[in-house]
Amino acid sequence: MKFILVQLGRIGDMILLTPVFNKIKQLFPDASIDLLAGRHNSGIVSNNPNINHIFTYEKTPLKFISLLKKIRANRYDYLIDPKDHYSRESYIFANLIKAKNKIGFNPSGKNTFNIKIESQEENAGKHYVERSLQALYPLGYKKEHFLPKPELFLFQDSEKYFTQFLKANNVSKYIVLNVSASRENKMWKSHKWIEFLAEAELGNFDLVITNSPTEQKLTEEIKKSCPYVNLFPSRSINDIVSAISKSALVISPDTAIVHIAAAFDKALFALYNGLESFYHKFYPLSSKKEIVKSPLNEGSIEGIATGLAVSKFNEFIKEFI
Repeated sequence: MKFILVQLGRIGDMILLTPVFNKIKQLFPDASIDLLAGRHNSGIVSNNPNINHIFTYEKTPLKFISLLKKIRANRYDYLIDPKDHYSRESYIFANLIKAKNKIGFNPSGKNTFNIKIESQEENAGKHYVERSLQALYPLGYKKEHFLPKPELFLFQDSEKYFTQFLKANNVSKYIVLNVSASRENKMWKSHKWIEFLAEAELGNFDLVITNSPTEQKLTEEIKKSCPYVNLFPSRSINDIVSAISKSALVISPDTAIVHIAAAFDKALFALYNGLESFYHKFYPLSSKKEIVKSPLNEGSIEGIATGLAVSKFNEFIKEFI
């Protein structure tokens, strides 16, 4: 049986889709699963053994035409687009991909998908993983008592690179602090992290800081005030996956990093905004976690006082010191 799944969103969305690959393989062990992904979110699952082939969507006309030719050379039993709201790109690809059955969301007046999934309004209060897995209900998947965690696999090159970093900096037991996020309102300014680290009880743990290239200046400002921290010069998100997989604990604002931590069931201290509907959809699935939120309905994490975060963190870390 041949499947193609569509996920053109952010890295975090791709990570949260990984339980679907796993469950398809459990339902149909001989299934072949292809994936249509975006340029920025495909790399993190490029070594997933459940995926047969990844088609990467790029928006230039020539590459789009080339991509369509490659995809349309295949005939699938199922196309699955787990997105529970209308997307122009999803609609276009669903009409162009050849599949006997198409599972996805039909907005009013559309019937592109012959097997419909519930809308985001009907899914209110449900986690992203649960929303994605509903696409498998027509195939025999039964809802589980606990949400399955994301599933990520380590890259040999990243493992080697991070191991060299640990040796070069004489780091053994460590905590990962990620300061980056996809949007500015999901990040703390450098002065807040400096205030936090001045009072945070790290015990005997070293601190490894990760960031996206755009936040290099922010981490350098932290290093200037906190010279004991170790700045990890990651080359890609896959290097950060290796760093998190070996950590004792992860500190991060709400971003893909919290879902990477969940994939390895790492203890997590996370900062979230005050939007409850957003939290219910994207809360982290780590078994041990402490979540500090901004005041209710506040859309930025800037509303989280450093004193509150320090107090919550110092209580949380006692179990690990």
